[in-house]
Amino acid sequence: LRNIFLLQGTLLSVFGGIIGLLLGVVFVVLQQQYELIMITPTLAYPVVFTIENILIVMATIITLGFIASLIASSRVSKKLLD
Repeated sequence: LRNIFLLQGTLLSVFGGIIGLLLGVVFVVLQQQYELIMITPTLAYPVVFTIENILIVMATIITLGFIASLIASSRVSKKLLD
């Protein structure tokens, strides 16, 4: 049961991270192309798209998701199963 909690939590974090990053990339590209969000009437909000940022964010999401899943799965005890 602990392994199931660990696996589900980690998979949820990974897939959630992938979906979130894909949405973020879409918004960044849209902002770069169409200047949707403006700071002033003539100055668009600046955004930069780099692969390094995506890798850092994904590594952070996976690491924190795994740690959270590990903590949650470690709290499963025989008493909870009865």
